Amino acid sequence: MKALPLCLALVLSSAAQAQVNNWINPGSGRWDSANNWSLGAAPAPSQSVNILNAGYKAVDVDGATVSSNSSSMTVSSLNVGAPPNALSTLLLNYFGQSKSLKVLNSCTIQTNGQILNLYSSFEVAGNASSRWTFAGGTFVQEGGLTVINPTIELQNGSINATNATMNLGTLNMGFGGTAGNFTQSGGTVLSAGLRNDLGTYTLMDNGTLYALDSTILYSSSSHFEHVAGTNYGDVQVRAGFYKLHDGLLHGNVLSTTGDPSGEEGFFQYGGTAEFATIEAQGPGSGPFRYISCVLLAGTLRCGSLFISGIGSAQQQGGIMTLTNGLDVEHGVFNLYGGSLFMPSLVVSNRGAFQIYDGTNHVAGDIELFDTGFLIAGGGLSSVNFGVGDNAELTQIRGLNDISGVLSITGNYDMSGGVLSVGGMYLRGSISIDFSPGLTAPSFINTGWINFGGTMIISASQNSMGQLGLATNGTINLAASPLVVRFANSTSLAWDANSLLTIAGWNGSYAGGGSNQIYFGTTSGGLTPSQLSRIRFLNPGGIPAGTYNARILSNGEVVPIPPPTLQAVRNGSSLVLTWPSGFLLLSATNLSGPYSPVSGATSPRTNALSKPQEFFKLQGL
Repeated sequence: MKALPLCLALVLSSAAQAQVNNWINPGSGRWDSANNWSLGAAPAPSQSVNILNAGYKAVDVDGATVSSNSSSMTVSSLNVGAPPNALSTLLLNYFGQSKSLKVLNSCTIQTNGQILNLYSSFEVAGNASSRWTFAGGTFVQEGGLTVINPTIELQNGSINATNATMNLGTLNMGFGGTAGNFTQSGGTVLSAGLRNDLGTYTLMDNGTLYALDSTILYSSSSHFEHVAGTNYGDVQVRAGFYKLHDGLLHGNVLSTTGDPSGEEGFFQYGGTAEFATIEAQGPGSGPFRYISCVLLAGTLRCGSLFISGIGSAQQQGGIMTLTNGLDVEHGVFNLYGGSLFMPSLVVSNRGAFQIYDGTNHVAGDIELFDTGFLIAGGGLSSVNFGVGDNAELTQIRGLNDISGVLSITGNYDMSGGVLSVGGMYLRGSISIDFSPGLTAPSFINTGWINFGGTMIISASQNSMGQLGLATNGTINLAASPLVVRFANSTSLAWDANSLLTIAGWNGSYAGGGSNQIYFGTTSGGLTPSQLSRIRFLNPGGIPAGTYNARILSNGEVVPIPPPTLQAVRNGSSLVLTWPSGFLLLSATNLSGPYSPVSGATSPRTNALSKPQEFFKLQGL
């Protein structure tokens, strides 16, 4: 076969391309009227149809078009727009859903262009390279059906859907630097995915949105206003904000990244949000806490909440329920109000949890590692609470109610509020301190203290519970006047190789005085073996040193008074006597230095052979 001549090949190529059919009427008219079109014929599937000319006009597609010229309702491509001082409207005029105005490939709505779907059907079939593009135009739908298979490029324009049904491909809003806005009032919109770079999606009036491959907000200018209705699908707030005012937001994952101003992220003012996982993240490293998830009112339910990457989540009101627990790592959670329910709480790796108001109910345990925790008001309840290594818990107000055991290997600094425990394991330190301007702290222990560590007390306490000595520990009575009351502890074992040191005592050996420490209410509050493990370090009013303890009839424990060194002259000798348990020291000057007298036992006869010699006792 001979090759086709070049001129014939060009004719065939041109014939394969879609014909262009332009609307030429500057006024309104019917879609299926041949006189309105440049080809002298109504649109056809092989044509690229343009409504772009001057004039204010509406191109009408109605029931008569469907019944008498339905073949004109399928075109290859469609462009609607107008020059300045003009408006082109393609009106889909109540012709129902039995037949669609169908675009086989691409569709563009340009500046001063509008497609108005009134209880009719519109479809863009498209292919892999097709687009439904907004370049300054508007799509308005009331009732009816719209099916868009290709990607929607809502770069510069708007979609307004009222009680409409829309089945859309991926919706890109604002790509290209100009805002694209979508307002949904009622109805149902199903999209392959929502990508918002610049613009606002508004959902209201009980509308339903299905974003199958997530709703993603990319920039500070991307917004989602959830006024009412339901949004089903995952949500990623990489920048900008999602505001839930009312209705339901339901998905598997809510991921948020905020900014230092606290003006970006997820904000809930009402309604209900439900997710399997919520991730509140910061955008990297730095000194700021990036607030990215805020509950102000309404109900938020999720399986697990993770806060990381110097992110921040906060609750100011409403009800938050976590079914799996809360994990704060590097980030911070602030509770300013409302009710927070969770089965467990873990704060680690320099994360922080801060309670200023509201209530936090933890059905199980709380664990802190290498982190900070603040109770500045409100209420916190849990079963067991572990303040682990390098963890710092500060309580200045509010209630920390622990039905089980408070375990401290880090530090607990309490300067106000109420701490109620069912027992305590202490190997780190706890400070119960009174600060001016705050209500005096109250420690209530209904169980016993497994003691070994440091307890600093500068506010009187009457309900310290029983004390069991497991290893060396110190109680520092750091203020006067001060009364500290432990319960009768005779039923508890004290380690025979450990000592309980009481520092800062400044009372009276006969009882009473400026600060006091009690075990029970009788002399039977401690056993003799337990008393033998107590040492008073440098008690006030007597020479510095370490003194044994005794218990008075009312349960007060005091140092054993310093012994009396008695001296009687016998000729040229001096006979010294003293009680057992003390070492005899001597010096040639009153101010010392003193050193032990070798082999000295009471009584001791000392020859008066030196110009002067001074003696004193020291506890063994």
